[in-house]
Amino acid sequence: MVGLTIRVERNLNSVDVVDALTDLFILRGPPAYVRSDNVLCRENLAA
Repeated sequence: MVGLTIRVERNLNSVDVVDALTDLFILRGPPAYVRSDNVLCRENLAA
């Protein structure tokens, strides 16, 4: 597994994530798949 980019901010919103992924897609081409981790779903907060 290779980490291709690191973006450090106090808060990252969806636009920040899309910007980082777009930059990578332009530089390296689109990936075969995108894997996400540590995502907190709003539905799980209510439980």
